[in-house]
Amino acid sequence: MEVLFPLAHHEQKNGLKRSWTCYHQWGQHKERRLRFSKSGDEKIEIAYATHFVDAARIAALKKKG
Repeated sequence: MEVLFPLAHHEQKNGLKRSWTCYHQWGQHKERRLRFSKSGDEKIEIAYATHFVDAARIAALKKKG
């Protein structure tokens, strides 16, 4: 999976957490998942739907708010 996440060292160094998001089509077929690649390869789909979240920053904002 490191090939799909080339910034893994940056992720660990800065305390970021991977967060996968499921994207669905808007409109009539809302249950249909969106695809990011022509092939539909699951590894590619996971990589494109993964965001990197600063967990410490979120915790600080929740505490503040």
